[in-house]
Order: sequence, then C-alpha cells, then structure tokens
Amino acid sequence: MKIWVDLDFAELSEEESLRVRDVSKIGHWGMGDVECFVDNGVELDWIVSLINKSYKKLTSN
Repeated sequence: MKIWVDLDFAELSEEESLRVRDVSKIGHWGMGDVECFVDNGVELDWIVSLINKSYKKLTSN
C-alpha cells in the first residue's frame, strides 16, 4: 500500500528520507510530497509517526 504524507522531503531526517520517496516533482495520485510504502505491519508505527508529524505541522499554522 502507498501512503502520501503532506511533508516537505527536506524536513525529514536522514534516516527518514532513506525510507520514503520524494514525489514532489513527479505526478502521483495522492496528496503530499512524501510517499511511504506499507508492505508489513512492522512499518506501521514508523509511518504513523510521520503522519503525526504532518498533522502537527498542519495544525500549528
């Protein structure tokens, strides 16, 4: 499953950037510039942390 998160790729840590794809300059179906791949339950906690980071960014403005 693919999930797009509304974060700027440049805002991610080096470790985070290695686990996602920057889709800011290519066409894609989702909303957001960071694409995450979920292929097992192990990744879910980490992806939820990215979603929380995006939510906090959106609600702090």
